[in-house]
Amino acid sequence: MNDTTSQAIGDHAFHRNLHQAQTRSGFAAFLLWFFLGSFGAHLMYLRRWTMLIFHYVLAIFTVVAFVMVFRNNNIHSLGVGLAALWMACVPVGIYNFGSLCLLFAQVNYCNEDSALNLAGQKTARARMPEKLLILLSGGALAIFIGTMWGMPTSSDATSSASPNAAVPAPAVQQANPASASSAAAVSVDQDASQAQVSAADLASQVASEADAAQAQSQEPQPTTQVQSPQESAIQQQDPAADLSTTPNQTYGTSFDCGQSHSQNEYLICHTPALASQDVKLANAVAAAKSAIEPTDLDALKARMRGQWNFREKHCNDVTCLNSWYTYQINTMALIAQTRNVSARVDTAQN
Repeated sequence: MNDTTSQAIGDHAFHRNLHQAQTRSGFAAFLLWFFLGSFGAHLMYLRRWTMLIFHYVLAIFTVVAFVMVFRNNNIHSLGVGLAALWMACVPVGIYNFGSLCLLFAQVNYCNEDSALNLAGQKTARARMPEKLLILLSGGALAIFIGTMWGMPTSSDATSSASPNAAVPAPAVQQANPASASSAAAVSVDQDASQAQVSAADLASQVASEADAAQAQSQEPQPTTQVQSPQESAIQQQDPAADLSTTPNQTYGTSFDCGQSHSQNEYLICHTPALASQDVKLANAVAAAKSAIEPTDLDALKARMRGQWNFREKHCNDVTCLNSWYTYQINTMALIAQTRNVSARVDTAQN
């Protein structure tokens, strides 16, 4: 045996041993997929770098899809929200299930690439089944994100419902504790002055009609029925007593309706009476805080938090929310009057 033949046999044994040292086990790849598949450990083990890069890109965009679901103001139902979250997980599920189906094929791809590398040949970055899996899961994710991105928000729905006229929202009264009592007195004085002006206008109108009747006594004059200010006020609907919910219109509240997530907050923002009650309660709470001792603020906050939790748990319609607001406004007024954080409306006060 010459030296050339011995060298060829030695090189063949060396490459064979090196290839065997770089082969991957299908059982080990399955264990890595089962326990650490979320981190792409099986793809690292099989040296499928293109699949690994897309694995992390898909994870990042799945988080973005979850954020889009939670920030969508049009989702006010638990069932719709859960369905949207399930749809956000579909691309990841497709990718992970496809990775399991291709797992043992990828073991063969890895071993073949090792042999090709030892032979000095170029290997493909991804085989055709891997490319199809990437396109399928990436397309599903793109469709979901495009759908969520194109859904109109509550503000868009309001603007599309009335494109030629902007609906003015009632101004929210600032909760100023120092001017809470003076505001009530000013409103009473304004009502009295308006009543006096209305009475004077009514008297002048009656006098002018009497003069016109004397000047034109020959011609029959149609009788004009004059309504009193009280009758006009009764006939005119008070927005603060309107319990009808308008989905395409929001009203001024003490919180930002654009950041509302629960069903109760949605009803408050879209019901005139509840929105007015919410502003009144904010002013009543501010007056109560200014009346009690600073050491009782924590107790007042704890009581308010408990009442809010009770509302979110037991109220799910307009009638219940209206009753809850009425009780809380009366309670805060009683606390401001008695300076007692534990005061209750249904309990006699000393």
